[in-house]
Amino acid sequence: AGALLRNTLIKIRYRSWRAEKHRRVGPLGLVLKAGSWYLAGHVDGSVRTYRVARILDCSVLEQHFVRPADFDLAVYWRAATLRLEAELHPSSVTVRLSPFGVKLLDILSVPYVKARMRLEDAADAEGWRIAVLPVGKTSWHAATELLRFGSEAEVLEPAELREKMAGIAQAMTARYQPPRRLRTAGQKA
Repeated sequence: AGALLRNTLIKIRYRSWRAEKHRRVGPLGLVLKAGSWYLAGHVDGSVRTYRVARILDCSVLEQHFVRPADFDLAVYWRAATLRLEAELHPSSVTVRLSPFGVKLLDILSVPYVKARMRLEDAADAEGWRIAVLPVGKTSWHAATELLRFGSEAEVLEPAELREKMAGIAQAMTARYQPPRRLRTAGQKA
């Protein structure tokens, strides 16, 4: 925070998803989101975001940097958040939702998904409605997002996700079956 106020560079050792990295960063802003702090910093001519909890070492350098005149933290943060959400939800799924599933959709969905989902107005005879939702990159990510709906959602497309959900449901059913009691000699069936 002091380096940010004084426009001095910091040197960080950072653990990303892929590797540990060393960077010289011009701190431009700190953002608190959902209990986690993030640093927006100027690095190699561009602005990047670093999760503060992943910074392993940080030292303040004496060297000053020129803060980009047109940098607006709020504008940058909105754009960076939108970019991240788009990366996290690159695919779409078609689901059938019960009336309660529609309520869960509103409660459980992140703003990015809510803004981009398409929910049909018409309901079938049982009150279920069709929705197209943005979901995670892989069938595993999408399945974990949709499992929160329990039996209030049915995946219609893509077929591979429908199969993945069926496999998970079968595995869960097998896991939650009551244990069989073993009969001992002389015990009647």
